[in-house]
Amino acid sequence: MASTQSNTASERRYAIVASIIPTVASSLSWISCHQSVQALGTLTYAAVTSLVTAIISLSIGWSKSNIPSIDLVRKNWRTFLTLLLTRHLVCGVALFHALNFTSASKIMFLTKMEPYIVLLWSWLFQGQTISRRSLGLLSLHIVGAILLSTGGSLHLTVETYGDLIVLLSLVGLAGSYLPAQKLAREAGSIAAVAVPSLIEGIVLLPIALFVAPESFSLTPVSMRGWYYLVISVLLFNIIAQLLWFYSLRHFEAWLSSALRCLGPVLAAPIAWLFYDQGLNALQVVGASTVIATSFLMLREKRAH
Repeated sequence: MASTQSNTASERRYAIVASIIPTVASSLSWISCHQSVQALGTLTYAAVTSLVTAIISLSIGWSKSNIPSIDLVRKNWRTFLTLLLTRHLVCGVALFHALNFTSASKIMFLTKMEPYIVLLWSWLFQGQTISRRSLGLLSLHIVGAILLSTGGSLHLTVETYGDLIVLLSLVGLAGSYLPAQKLAREAGSIAAVAVPSLIEGIVLLPIALFVAPESFSLTPVSMRGWYYLVISVLLFNIIAQLLWFYSLRHFEAWLSSALRCLGPVLAAPIAWLFYDQGLNALQVVGASTVIATSFLMLREKRAH
């Protein structure tokens, strides 16, 4: 009994680490992702990163004798299809497209609304109750996101349009946590990453070649885009995603999502120092509100 409890506690500690590392890596990846999308275009970036992710994930699976089988895919095809449509082809591509209009600094913090949307999905489809305190934190969180997006200005800008795409994408991405959690537990993290990524890449690559052939040429602009694409793949598609699926095997979906609020604290100063993607005073207040309410939400859930 004591040994079992010790192993369980150890697994949860590893899962906590596996949840924190991805949030730092994914926040930093938004910087390189922004640079790459600006140079290569949305479809090229999405297609190539998906294929590279699938290849690397399958290589890891092969080294561990854990290649997803056809029978495994057939058994879980509905969940794979749901994840492919929500997290990859629709919401994932839309989120990359938003980087053509908004900054990496803002998207780092806007994506921290995801835990609340995950909680809303859990309430709608799993019957999870939402306390008054959680509703209050959600209200403050939304106010912070509005300040972050608008900077106190009521004028609609191109960045506001990009921020709206981000928020709509998050609704779909948050909905993917439940099928992703099911898939991670039934098929494993390698299959959950590799199979949808492979299909996404196969679907999008011909479209990218037709729509944006110049992104595959060896110009200085495209080469810069490919450089940042490689960095982005390592940070987000490999490190962040694999550890994210690992954490889902040991944590509730809302907790895995809430721990992601730590990343921008480190990544935002880097975006400001090296890429001139800073925030004004009201946007800093909004970003701080987003982070603070995310932490308070995590504390409340731990208390329950």
